[in-house]
Amino acid sequence: MDLTGWLEYFTKGLATQMREVRDQGEREIRQDLIISKARKAGMNEGSVAVLSYCDKLLLPWHSTSKPAMNSSALNGTNAVSNPLVFFLI
Repeated sequence: MDLTGWLEYFTKGLATQMREVRDQGEREIRQDLIISKARKAGMNEGSVAVLSYCDKLLLPWHSTSKPAMNSSALNGTNAVSNPLVFFLI
């Protein structure tokens, strides 16, 4: 009984699901970092909500650029990868 085809199908599906989970996690982390930075900058909750909404609108742009998920995204060295961070710096 040859299970090679099924194993290839299963592993490709698993890899796709793992990528989607990773990408969603990166989006959530980025969103949390932006909101945290905005609150530390003294933005009120209404402004933070608008900023969060705008970031969600830019998700297609983010998914093609794959911004780095590290502290440099918030300290200005990688601000180009996220236009919303640019306004917070």
